[in-house]
Amino acid sequence: MHRILYSLFCLWLISSLVVADDDLTVNLTTSPQIDLGRSLLYLEDVDGQLNLTDVTSLPKTAWRGIPDKGANFGFSDSAFWFTFDLVNPFERSELLLLVDYPVLDKVEFFLLSEGNLVEQNSLGDLQRFDARPIAYRSFLFPFSVEPQQRVKVL
Repeated sequence: MHRILYSLFCLWLISSLVVADDDLTVNLTTSPQIDLGRSLLYLEDVDGQLNLTDVTSLPKTAWRGIPDKGANFGFSDSAFWFTFDLVNPFERSELLLLVDYPVLDKVEFFLLSEGNLVEQNSLGDLQRFDARPIAYRSFLFPFSVEPQQRVKVL
């Protein structure tokens, strides 16, 4: 199976999040977690050839909202890219992104601030379990967002 970023269909941001539906920006609150599924934008890369530079250069109109049925695209060799913006108005900066579908071959995480890559990680069921940053049955990506910082997650 080609690299599949499809995994973010069950995306959870473990920390304190709420979604502002008007511009798909996630703002931290006191809630322990939120399901971001319907608040994500996605892009299907049929050939699996796009890279981070390619997808960040695309116009916003190239991205689509998650369908009402959820992000269940079935079995596919396509790579699926997902994105959301995050703003941290609080002092807390350590967050976790949970991709709760542990049979994905490859899941890549990118964090951009002002268009610059600040964090990157790659997980998947083809990697050794002990290579994960956090030993957990699904994929957990730890990352930091400074207070008042606005970032893009892909």
